[in-house]
Amino acid sequence: MREFSIIQNHALGALAIQSFAKEYYKQNKGQSGVIFPLIMPLLPIVFNERACGSLNEVKRITQTRFLTTLSDYRDIPAGLQSRMVDMADQTFKSLNLAFSLNLIIYQAEKGEIMPVRYSKKKIPALQYKDNQEILYASKVLGNWFAQYSIEEICISLNIVF
Repeated sequence: MREFSIIQNHALGALAIQSFAKEYYKQNKGQSGVIFPLIMPLLPIVFNERACGSLNEVKRITQTRFLTTLSDYRDIPAGLQSRMVDMADQTFKSLNLAFSLNLIIYQAEKGEIMPVRYSKKKIPALQYKDNQEILYASKVLGNWFAQYSIEEICISLNIVF
């Protein structure tokens, strides 16, 4: 099996989406969930080895740290638009799995993706460092994305929907 298939699998993508949604929801003090378009750049960033490594170097997660990190690590937004398009199918399959496993829910009246508060699913601890780093990077992005508008995120990451 190719390394790409092992690392970038739908189950890990579903866990990354859940981690992102939980942190986003937490930063908004439980007032709002993440809107669908903000999920699209998540996997292309956290499944990129250099971008994920850059996010794992961030120890203090503050609002200004987002812009500083993007300026320090220009490889995060570099080529992100094309990676989003290329990985759209994988993002959708990971979203589908996250919904199926009841890790996240879609609030149709608000148009938001919310973490499931009291999931009965026991998620096993991830033993591989790479997987832990992907979930940490997802958490960092969830925190940062909650602090900015979609327009500011699109401009900062040089992406369009």
